[in-house]
Amino acid sequence: MNRRAVLELSGLAAGVLTSGAVQTAAPPARQAAVPPKRFLGSRVTTRDGVGLHFSDWGRGKVIALVHSWALNSQMWDYQVAAFTRAGWRCVVYDRRGHGRSDVPGWGYDYNTLADDLAAVIDSIGVDKVVLVAHSMGGGEVIRYLTRHGACKVERVVLLAPTAPGIARSSTNPTGVDLQIFETMRSSWRKDFPQWIDENTDPFSVADLYDDRVRHSYRNHFVGVDDRELLSRRRGIRRAADDAPRRSVMSAAAIRGRDEFAKP
Repeated sequence: MNRRAVLELSGLAAGVLTSGAVQTAAPPARQAAVPPKRFLGSRVTTRDGVGLHFSDWGRGKVIALVHSWALNSQMWDYQVAAFTRAGWRCVVYDRRGHGRSDVPGWGYDYNTLADDLAAVIDSIGVDKVVLVAHSMGGGEVIRYLTRHGACKVERVVLLAPTAPGIARSSTNPTGVDLQIFETMRSSWRKDFPQWIDENTDPFSVADLYDDRVRHSYRNHFVGVDDRELLSRRRGIRRAADDAPRRSVMSAAAIRGRDEFAKP
């Protein structure tokens, strides 16, 4: 999934959410009350004491956007601008170990990341949110639904999602071989900036963005803490062993031409 496709699909997601032509996604009714003391750069503390940076923009029904691995909430800047102009309230946050959030040496499994999302949703004081997620963020949303339920979620949009349990196992024979992850992690340990150089262009689409934009994305990738990178193995293995869970929810899963999501 390259950056062009993500932007196109994000626009499609906006249409799903705001177009009156889609019966299940009518234009949002305005929320009368807006909680006081909302800031563009706030923090919420998770139940294990980790501080997460989040921003809260606009007024109206709430969209919470969950970013992909190795980026941060700034990947949604253009979408936030579009959604707030359309009358939505947008909440974005930096995953632990990413962006301006704390960098603990633990808690990079899907259960904990889903609990972090729950802490953000609970902190904004609303009854319903629309969840939009890209790549790894989709796995966090899926785990949030199966772990915390859908009582606070109106609908879900998953953009090129990477779901929990992607590793191959006895219950998931079509999953990804864990050796692929081990090989990738080995390259991270040796030269993570080199891995970024090799993957930035496929993500950002050379004919859509100039060098300045690609350089900006590269800086986001480099900003991921080494401890998060090297803790990812435990999260993958734990996700591989998870039992299937079920949640009933109105969702749109949107994919591009490729059979994978980048980064």
